[in-house]
Amino acid sequence: MRKVLKNKSPFLFFTFLTLSFFFFTSHLEADSSKKPINPSRIKKVDNFNSHNARNDIGGLWTAQALDGGELKHRFKKDDALNDLRGSSLWIRYKVPQKKKVYLETDLNDLDISQARELRFWVKRAAEDEHRLYVLLGDGENRVSRLQIKQHSSSEDERGWQEVRVPLKEFYNIDFENLKKFQLIVRGEKEGAAQGSFFFDDLVFIGPENLVFKSLSDNLKGFPERAELPNYQRFDLASLPSDKMLERLAEMTWKYFDNLVDKKTHLIVDHIQTGEHKIIGDYTSPTNIGLYFMACVSAYELGFISKDDAFSRIQKTFKTLKKMKKWNGFFYNFYNTTNLQVTRAYVSTVDSGWLAAGLMVVRKAFRGLANDADKFLQAMDFSLFYSKKVKQLRLGYDELEESMTSYHYGLLVSEARVASFVAIAKGDVPAEHWFNLYRTPPPEWEWQTQKPLGREREVGGEWVFGGMYRYGSYYIVPSWGGSMFEFLMPSLVMQEKKLSPQGLGKNNKIATKIHIEYALKEKGYPVWGLSPCSYPGGYGEFGVKNIGVKGYGDFGVITPHASIIALEYEPKKIIANIREFLNRYPVLGEYGLYDSVKMRGRNKVTSKYLALDQGMILVSITNYLKRGIIRKYFHEDRGVKKHEYLLEDEKFF
Repeated sequence: MRKVLKNKSPFLFFTFLTLSFFFFTSHLEADSSKKPINPSRIKKVDNFNSHNARNDIGGLWTAQALDGGELKHRFKKDDALNDLRGSSLWIRYKVPQKKKVYLETDLNDLDISQARELRFWVKRAAEDEHRLYVLLGDGENRVSRLQIKQHSSSEDERGWQEVRVPLKEFYNIDFENLKKFQLIVRGEKEGAAQGSFFFDDLVFIGPENLVFKSLSDNLKGFPERAELPNYQRFDLASLPSDKMLERLAEMTWKYFDNLVDKKTHLIVDHIQTGEHKIIGDYTSPTNIGLYFMACVSAYELGFISKDDAFSRIQKTFKTLKKMKKWNGFFYNFYNTTNLQVTRAYVSTVDSGWLAAGLMVVRKAFRGLANDADKFLQAMDFSLFYSKKVKQLRLGYDELEESMTSYHYGLLVSEARVASFVAIAKGDVPAEHWFNLYRTPPPEWEWQTQKPLGREREVGGEWVFGGMYRYGSYYIVPSWGGSMFEFLMPSLVMQEKKLSPQGLGKNNKIATKIHIEYALKEKGYPVWGLSPCSYPGGYGEFGVKNIGVKGYGDFGVITPHASIIALEYEPKKIIANIREFLNRYPVLGEYGLYDSVKMRGRNKVTSKYLALDQGMILVSITNYLKRGIIRKYFHEDRGVKKHEYLLEDEKFF
């Protein structure tokens, strides 16, 4: 029998979580001196205060009872740490002679390699004589079981016992990839056992910054300082333009140099420096595609040798061959240490950016072409193509076992790379390009403004050639009005060269509007609105009135949003970088931090994102090396064959 722990009142205590966690950590005792444990030394699995069927790292709690055994459980207001708002898990069992029942939870491939102890609390009825064991299992299906009796502390006045199990006693377990925890009740040799006990506060204990140290030992390096001295910012800002960009590119490359997992050679999604260090130990197809372009960029700029760049990409290729896929496509997120799929969703746009990275690699390094070809051939974008609406669906949800019901409908979007790649590969017909909205039709009244325009013929197809108006400008809008939507595709597509009256001109107009909006209309000293991290998390920002739906700006400016426009307004972008450096402590060891908030405290968000770092590095490389990344992409036979899609269209 397998029974899932019922969620009786989810999020009942949500408003008390912060207070409860403080109480929880301050009452865990580090040793006999009764000193509270530093919260950074703790990785909490569950304290049962939320009455949730899932633990604090997302794993499900289940009860296992076989061969006539029984295991029942429910939450009770009896907290091991005497938290008046807290709870524990009450477990009632019946176990046959020499058999077992157990409570299990998924540890979600937890990397806790620097932990020293597993700790929890139990309270048993006086008459119970059952034997309790704990078991840990890893991703390689290895398990290790220990009896807890010898690890129990003396009982306190309420009957609670703290159990401390040194992790070194769990034999042959990979603590970088913990899969499961079990609390086991075994029947006695003499006969069946039955009874009940309480279970509470399951945690791992280790050194300060436990989680960070457990993850960082997988990486080559991590920034030693959160903030560089002011003189380094000012010195960088004072360099001649090309030297400043080259130095900034070299610092940005350190992200891709140091933050690749040493075993899997996958780039991590993000990091945060400062007092509360964070490593986002997962990655996406877009991150991988940009990592490939970053390696090519580092070679082209002279930071690494050709052999070094080749070797780095080849090692990542070996990992990609081992990773779980869906019909040749990579899932949207994988754990970078153990390759576990952390989101069973296949994203069309992310797949497009991985494909673009592979196209660049196979032209930059011919020795990698065969492997790159195999990955590309396995990705058949026709699986996402709707013949009815002639657009690409957003993706495939494996949990729902279905394609998303929505489509990428706008031409001015970061998703147009996926559309162009799909056409270049021959997976979808070229007519798909003409069925992307330049501007939604006027009857869509929910959009931010009614578009101006008329039907016009492009490449033998009729499309609605509408546009929005912003001041004295006319522009074909994106969804949110962000720079990333307008300009990210120009990392690989020669839009300025091939589409001077179409996408190229639209990109330049978007850049001009962003500059005027931030500097003149809003009075900000720097400009650049795009999705990015900020002190409260991650948000989408843009100029609302040049977006179909339109994002707000909220005063959050991100450096990458201006740097991706280097080929359009180089002098203004370089001046903007200097202004960032001279005004704000935005420079870290790996280049420019992700955002600056124009209002309030904590202005600089000391995070680096692989996505944004990749856009910065590739943009600078294209600028300093005459569009070299775009050149490699357009050397692809299918891309070259379909350049007319860019050449034929005139928006204005």
